[in-house]
Parts: sequence; structure tokens; C-alpha cells
Amino acid sequence: MLQVQRRTTRDGLAYLMKSLPSCSTSNSSEPCTILFGHANGFNKEIFLPVWEDLERRWQAHKGLRSPLILVSFDFTGHGDSRHPLGNDRYDWRNGAGSDVMEMLQEMGQRGRTPCIGVGHSLGASAMTLVELAHPGMFSMGLVLIEPVLVPVGGESTMTKSLSERALRRRASWPSREAVREYMERRPIFKRWDSRALDAYLEGGMEERALTDASHDEDLTACPSAREPSSHRDSVEIVLKCKPKTEAGYYTGSGASVWPQLHQLGQARPVTFIAGEKSEHMPAVLSATQAVTSGADAAKTLVGMMGARAKVFVVPNASHFVLMEDVDRVAELVWGHVLQTVGREASNEVCGNKRSSL
Repeated sequence: MLQVQRRTTRDGLAYLMKSLPSCSTSNSSEPCTILFGHANGFNKEIFLPVWEDLERRWQAHKGLRSPLILVSFDFTGHGDSRHPLGNDRYDWRNGAGSDVMEMLQEMGQRGRTPCIGVGHSLGASAMTLVELAHPGMFSMGLVLIEPVLVPVGGESTMTKSLSERALRRRASWPSREAVREYMERRPIFKRWDSRALDAYLEGGMEERALTDASHDEDLTACPSAREPSSHRDSVEIVLKCKPKTEAGYYTGSGASVWPQLHQLGQARPVTFIAGEKSEHMPAVLSATQAVTSGADAAKTLVGMMGARAKVFVVPNASHFVLMEDVDRVAELVWGHVLQTVGREASNEVCGNKRSSL
């Protein structure tokens, strides 16, 4: 069982932290913080299976000079973090981007110490926004997993349908067993690694008393007040991220960053991870680009970035590649760490199984 610390920022962002000290026999370098940001509607625990893999790789690798500090947080309105203040439309730049900045400040990051950003979908987009606004904040680069980076003119593409779908999402079940049974029947979850599903169920659900109004839409109470009811026959299991909050994020994705993408991979490395069968990015790009697959979409985006951006396409994976192929994603994150943080002699970088375009 992975041992992690659970903490909360002064302003209410919940996060997990795990320290991996230097294994090098030579003098250690200063620690490198790796900040993980989840997709819309998910939770900080979704990265724990990746952390378990990273810890195994760290234990087997004796040449890494820098200690690693792993941090995964819940965006506002997700998991155990604070609730949004009633906004139906949650701007990514001033909302999600501000959450990323809050976490960087919590970790003491000012762009002068080693830091890597690892984000999936919303998390990747928010980290991209921060790096473009504050170049060098992620001094050791970014690992972007299926980021939402829409073209100029395509800002509203997909957002309406995604928002409507979120509002229709089932949000309560009579028991945790019923939640798991429901998830395991749905095609999207059948492709997931069982560890990822466990992490989603652990961190993305909570008990609510059937007579409890604590999930009213405008609630702004402290998340720490959430306590499971002792009367198990009078509780239900609900999503921590309310459908209205998830929908608000979709409609608040904001302006395109395409005009600035060329800046992203110039000074620092970018590892871009895409699902071969992702329908998400091709649909987003279809407003201005003729792309038909996740691989094509990833190649289009990385081609707009600087020379230090590389794309890795995971075979048979969808937009949820993080949950479907935990081992491959962890391998690519570890490869980025070895290439950027510093290492002694090793031939392990990404192994020999890379699928690079």
C-alpha cells in the first residue's frame, strides 16, 4: 500500500504528497517537485497507480541524484477541495490556472527550483496556461496527457455537448457496491486498469445522509466537515464533483492558446502523451483541422510546439489513456524525469518500447 500524506492549502485545495529521497551514492541535488493535475470530473487519487509504478522504478534505479516530491491535488469543486462559489461557468485561465498557481506556491515554487507538471485533460490545459503566462514555472518541463488545446475559432466546439452530457450524468447510488457494479457495466470503464477504477471510486465518491442537504448546489461549507453517516441504511453514495460543477468547467474552457503554443517546447521539454483511438482531440480540432485520429491530432499539436516537444502515442488507448494504460503512462513520466532531473549512467529512458511520431 502506497503511503501518502493528505494535506490542504490555507484556501482549501486538498492534495496528496509523497517524498522519494535521493538514491544516488553521490551528492544529492535539490528536490524536484512533480505536480499532478487530474481531468475534469475526476480526483487527485487517480494518479496513485502511476505513483506506485514510479516508486517501484525509483527503488530499482540507484542513480537519480535529486529527491522527488510527488504532489497531486483536487481542482476546485472536485474531490476534497473547496466548492466553487456558485459560478455556472468556471474559467480555466482564472480558475483552474489559479488553482495550479496556488499549488505551486504551496510547494514553494517560484520558477527557480526544479519542477515538472504532469496533467491529464483539464490538468494538462491548466498547466499549459500557467507555463505560457509564467515561462519557466515548470522549470523541468511538462508531461501533457491528452490536453484540451482548442484552435482559434474552435473555442465552443464540443463544450455544449460535453456540458449537457455532464448534467445528465448519474450522481448517486444506494451503496458503494452498486457504484462499482454500475461502473463495471459501462463500456468506458471496462477498458480501465482496475487500479485506476479503484482510485476513482476511492477519491471521487462520498457518503451522504439521505436527509442531508449538504450537497445543495450553492453549498460553500468546508470540505473537512464531510463525515460519513453511521446509519449505513440511510445513506447514499454520491459524486464529490457535482454534475453542475463538471458542466461549468466544460463551458468555461476559455480562449485558444494556439498563438502561443510555439513557445511551449522551446526552452523546456514537453512530453505529449496521446491515445491512438482518442476521439476527443480530433473532435476539438475538427473546427479548423482535417484530423481523423488521436495520433493525427497529437502530431498536429506537437508540430506547433518547439523542438523540445515529443509525442508518444499509446496504441489502442482513448482520451482516458491515463486510466487505461497506467504502466505505459508511468513509464513515460519516469522517462521525462530521467531526461530532465539528472541521472548517473542508465539506459532505462523510456525503454525500447517508445511509439514516437
